[in-house]
Amino acid sequence: MVGIILDQNTLHQYVAENNSCHQRVYKGSPVIDRSADAILKGFFDSLMPYIDNPQKLTKKISALKTQEAIELLLQKDDCFENILFDFQKPHKINLEAFMNINYKYNVSLATFAKLTGRCLSSFKRDFAKTCILSPEK
Repeated sequence: MVGIILDQNTLHQYVAENNSCHQRVYKGSPVIDRSADAILKGFFDSLMPYIDNPQKLTKKISALKTQEAIELLLQKDDCFENILFDFQKPHKINLEAFMNINYKYNVSLATFAKLTGRCLSSFKRDFAKTCILSPEK
């Protein structure tokens, strides 16, 4: 499995470099299925050789691939501008639904907490209430 993380710093840098002016908040579905998109599939396929040759993925290539990912998403649907460039503080989202979709990604608990609009202690507490287990388990 290959993924790209579009962090706030990268997205802020993109906005600054491209004179983008985001003004709307995304209010649509939290999941947008693009699995049938041939161009996005081709993009992710282009990352596969780097799994066997990680030394070939330089910082410059990584930055270019990240920029390419942003550009491809913005071409697909106007909603992606609202999704990617909404820099407002997150609100608490449905933890169980979010984790059912994203549990397989190797990110820290602190990142999961932030993505769900919680501090780390609230995330652990809410997770334990929702799932009956600690998030570490």
